[in-house]
Amino acid sequence: MTVAAPVITAEMKDWVAKGGGNSGIVANPDTHDYGFHMSASSIPPTDYSRMRDPNGSDGPYVSWNYACAGDFDHKNKPNLRKLHADVLHRLMAGEMPMICEFIGKPFADKPVYYWARWNGIKTLQKYTGAGHDHWSHISWYRSKVNQRAHLWVPPPSSGAVLRRKWPSYMPSGHYFGLITGPDQSHGGYYQKFSSAKPDERPDIKAIQLRLIKLGYVPGVTSPTSKWVTGIFEKPTKDAVTRWQKAKYASTTTRFGEVWSDDWRRLFTY
Repeated sequence: MTVAAPVITAEMKDWVAKGGGNSGIVANPDTHDYGFHMSASSIPPTDYSRMRDPNGSDGPYVSWNYACAGDFDHKNKPNLRKLHADVLHRLMAGEMPMICEFIGKPFADKPVYYWARWNGIKTLQKYTGAGHDHWSHISWYRSKVNQRAHLWVPPPSSGAVLRRKWPSYMPSGHYFGLITGPDQSHGGYYQKFSSAKPDERPDIKAIQLRLIKLGYVPGVTSPTSKWVTGIFEKPTKDAVTRWQKAKYASTTTRFGEVWSDDWRRLFTY
């Protein structure tokens, strides 16, 4: 007897209550007929949650400690599709660390996207497989399958909380600002693989994604937009300024820059 993971079952119940469809809490990629929350010995060896990357590369099956997933259907319901876009926004901003994979089409005019997180690296690309045009496949790390993500319904009595910590590599008196300097301004000059310094760009991308989500980037609504560069240039400065003037004009002294107090305001919700 197989038992579906209770956390994913609860997430699916929230989704169905909103009018969405349940396309399965899945393991077997072909039949979707296996539940989770069982020992690996109870799962057929062909099941994808037991597979490893055949090339042995540092990919999802190697480092995810296996995965459990749900397929959340939004067919013919554009208002529900928007909720999938919100989930993708949150994932790309570094939220919901129990989620390791998203495959879906959260934007009607965009392709099916594949997003994954492993070894702290987040990727987003066009999905090359079949399906997922009207449902999103969302995977939990198997080791974190007991952790609610609250994909569709906020946690009860949650209140506003800080969703992303101020980076530990930021010295006192430094801030996120134009890449052109001064030295105290962190604008994405340092990035992974190009420097021994900490990679600034994921944090700047998080700022940019949050500004898009809040509506301070005119004409841009998608987290997949090329506007999200991880580089702090004038368009980002202008968006930060719009947000500060709209929300915190009386308490902001340096517009267009993100200091630790601005960071707390931006990422607390």
